[in-house]
Formats: sequence, structure tokens, C-alpha cells
Amino acid sequence: MLPRTRYSGAASWKVCRYGTPGIKAGVAGPSVEELSGERSNTSVRILGPCSVALRYLAPGWRPVQPVEKEKEKEEEEEKEKEKEEEKEKEKEEEKEKEKEEEEEEEEEKEEEEEEEKEKEKEEEKEKEKEEEEEEEEEEEEKEEEEEEEKEEEEEKEEEEEKEEEEREKEEKEEKEKEEEEEKEEE
Repeated sequence: MLPRTRYSGAASWKVCRYGTPGIKAGVAGPSVEELSGERSNTSVRILGPCSVALRYLAPGWRPVQPVEKEKEKEEEEEKEKEKEEEKEKEKEEEKEKEKEEEEEEEEEKEEEEEEEKEKEKEEEKEKEKEEEEEEEEEEEEKEEEEEEEKEEEEEKEEEEEKEEEEREKEEKEEKEKEEEEEKEEE
């Protein structure tokens, strides 16, 4: 029988069955169960290097891969899968972040446009107000000018009337004087 101690710490090989399985392991005598210590419906494990597995396996059995290596491979695949998922997640997060940033930029842009519109509206309003004030001032100035012209006209008329009265008075006095003189001469 194969001494186990000789192979302690060696690779544990997974052995798969093909065709009709034999229980005996050839000339050396130990069975698959004796070599591996366990058996399943489709595979067994055998302690020792691959050459030992090949040598002591019955016909219809063959070593596939060390269990540790298979486990390592599975772990590696799992890690790779996790990495891929992590990358995918990061990509998705990045995408989401970009989308959020774009939305924020769009919102900011809209706000700026809105503010710009409000500003333009305010400026337009201010401009209209200024124009109205200017028109009012012009109107007031015009009214003042008209008022002044009217006053000047009235003053002129008064002056003319006064002059006319003065002239008439002088003429009257002159006439009276002449009449007085004529009367004296007679």
C-alpha cells in the first residue's frame, strides 16, 4: 500500500472517472478509496503528485487538476469577476456622476439664462422709466416756456396799454393847452 506520509503536504489531485471504473489501482494493489480517503459519484481526490495519481489509478480514471489549483483558479476567477463588477460599478457611478454634473450644468445654464432675461427685463423697465421721466421733464419745460411767453405777452400788452394811455393823456393835455391858448388869444 502507498505510504501517505511520503506525500504529506503534496498536491491533492482531483480525479475524474471515464467509462467503467475499476476499484483496484493496478499492480501496486491500493484502491482509489485507499489512495484518496474519499470518493464521490463522479470524482475522487488522490494525495500525491500527478505521476503517482496516474500510476495507481485503475483504468477509466484520470487526474484532471490539483484541487488547490482548481480552488485557486476559482478564487482567481471570483476575484476577476469581482474586479470586473467593481469596474462596471465604477463605470456606472462615473456615468451617473457625469450625468449629474451635466444636469447641474444644465440647471446652472438655465438659471443664468433666466437671470440674464430678468436683468434685461429690469434694464428695459429702467430705460422706459428714464424715457418717461425725460418726457415729463420736457413737457414741464415746454409748459414753463409757454407760461413765460404768456407772461411776457401779457406784460407787453400791459406796457402797450400803458403807453397808449400815456400818449392819449399827453395828446389830451396838449389839446387842452392849445385850446387854452386860443382862448386867451381871442
